[in-house]
Amino acid sequence: MKELLKKLVAINSVSGNEKNILEFIRNELLENGVTVVQGKQWIAGKVSKGNTSKTNRCLILHGHVDTVSFEEAYWKTPPLELTVVNDKMYGLGVTDMKSGLAVMLHLTKQLMPNSFDIMYVFTANEEVDGSGAREFCEWFKDHSSAYQTIEAITLEPTDANSFSLGHRGNFAYEVSIKGQSGHGSRPDEITQPAINNAFVTIRSLLELKTQWQDKYANISIGSPTLNITSFSAGNPAVPNQFPDKATYVIDVRTNPELEPHLVKELNAALEKSGQQYTLTQLIHPSKAVSSSAEARLASICKKNGVTVANFSGATDLSSLAEIGISGIVYGPGDRNQMHIPNESIPIDAMDTAASTLQKILEEYEHA
Repeated sequence: MKELLKKLVAINSVSGNEKNILEFIRNELLENGVTVVQGKQWIAGKVSKGNTSKTNRCLILHGHVDTVSFEEAYWKTPPLELTVVNDKMYGLGVTDMKSGLAVMLHLTKQLMPNSFDIMYVFTANEEVDGSGAREFCEWFKDHSSAYQTIEAITLEPTDANSFSLGHRGNFAYEVSIKGQSGHGSRPDEITQPAINNAFVTIRSLLELKTQWQDKYANISIGSPTLNITSFSAGNPAVPNQFPDKATYVIDVRTNPELEPHLVKELNAALEKSGQQYTLTQLIHPSKAVSSSAEARLASICKKNGVTVANFSGATDLSSLAEIGISGIVYGPGDRNQMHIPNESIPIDAMDTAASTLQKILEEYEHA
């Protein structure tokens, strides 16, 4: 698997640049004798019962092929080379989530189920808007009618010793605040300063963060959060002018309890501030996923000593859940290493994950 990971890391697959890695995965699947289906932003390998017989169960193992962008100057090792230092391996995407991809490709050679089909699904653009997974789901809806039961494991990093019953959703909004333009030398004439008014609305929104902790509590995946992630106003080249508009972006991490009320809650907080505003949703939201702790995959994980833990980020499991597929998050890699320079993974993490997944899938055979 280490050699597979080395090859995967060497392929630059920053979001929007996934063609080469999808081609590499396609070739690996075909070499392993796996039936391949491919879309524009995804590729899937299907291992069927005995490669010929029909079954009414399908288990999806899923991973995304893209990485976040990188600044090589911040890296101590070459980001597109797998580098081993002591007991860790370094490289762009080793944790998020090329180690998971290597485990998936490895398992295509190890597992031949007798009572269910396995679909190994590799999707693009997860780090931006999840469009690869949604495209796969559109295809899969039309090609899954033979299955009565479909479940999924997303191999995002959970340290290979814990699993998550799901994750919080990810919604992003832009808030635009109207103000009054004018010369910096006459502040008394400016009755509606856009920046000041924006701060008033931000205070009102951040109050929600505290209220939501109890109002929308969820033990399995956590309470919602709200944070300001960017702010823009004025022109630095014209420092003596009050801007007539200020905009900022809010990142909201949701759970199923909040999502039906989210827009109403945001508008109520903004209206309470008394300022003129517009609220615009950015990107396609990733909705929260929360599976039952008594579900089949969860029960098998716990039986094999894999403990339950929260997963802080959103994943493509959200798209699968939207078409009725329940699942869990389990995979190699340290979640604290996601999206940072000098990303690393313990050298034994892939072996641990592959061994655990093999046990889980062997038990799933008889579940």
